[in-house]
Amino acid sequence: MSRNYDLAMQYKDTHLTVEMFRTIQDSINDACRHYILGRACITDKERLMASGDNLKILGNKFGYAKSSADKFVLYAKAIDYLQTVAPDLAKKILEGNIRLSMENTLLLSHKDTNEIFRIAGLLSDKKVKVADIFPPRGSQTRKRSRPKQAAVPLKEKPATIKDTPTYDPDAPLSSLSYTIPSWVSAIEKVFMNVDLSTISVKARYRLRKELVVLADTAGVMLDILREEK
Repeated sequence: MSRNYDLAMQYKDTHLTVEMFRTIQDSINDACRHYILGRACITDKERLMASGDNLKILGNKFGYAKSSADKFVLYAKAIDYLQTVAPDLAKKILEGNIRLSMENTLLLSHKDTNEIFRIAGLLSDKKVKVADIFPPRGSQTRKRSRPKQAAVPLKEKPATIKDTPTYDPDAPLSSLSYTIPSWVSAIEKVFMNVDLSTISVKARYRLRKELVVLADTAGVMLDILREEK
């Protein structure tokens, strides 16, 4: 039986009405419900005029706050991506055979393909717990502090030509490539865990200002990289 997955695919690109949603909401699991609502918001948003209130309107339509609608949209996009690279995994998540929170599903969708396949294998193993793969924030136990030992003075060696590191022109770009995913993750965690409708005007303005700078800088870098092909 794959009722949840079948319904998710059936309503994926449908203009979902409140009446249609009510007929299925009690017979589907949370993963399927969140996906269908996310897809409904995406589909309906494309039919409405561009407006910052779109998701607020769509969320209210189904009885959810805008912050929840934001999360459903991100979740639906994450599932859609997983369907392109690991369709069996996406199906198991929607069916509830693999239980992942919206946040962990989002984190999984941003990993490279090989890592997604590796994690999919772990999630299929009933002996492996999700918490072992995606540790809850703040749950990491602190390592017991060990008494500090007196540092043994090392004899300084005179620098030689062999000790001089080789210049790597790719190093700055490689460092940036490894850093950017942490920025994306930080932004998505705020998206997933903070009710943006409750933040102050000052905080909203400050974050928007910095995001605009970040987006502009990234755009310039992309243009440069395209020109250097």
